[in-house]
Amino acid sequence: MLEDIYKVRNKLAHGEWIPKEYIEKPGYVGGAHSYADVLVEATGIILRLALIKILRESLLETFGSKDNLDRHFSP
Repeated sequence: MLEDIYKVRNKLAHGEWIPKEYIEKPGYVGGAHSYADVLVEATGIILRLALIKILRESLLETFGSKDNLDRHFSP
């Protein structure tokens, strides 16, 4: 699912439309929502979980600047 979220994000970031197969593919039982809707919901869940982790583990300083972030993730 993360790969699909990234693909849709890239399309939107470059001014393109969401690929038709994501919109036409059913996302929920009953087909009331598309797979694109599921990806939007999943993105919100992932973001909330990431923010919870940042706050619980006191990582605000780590994510406070690009330099700090680079230092945190560099080998």
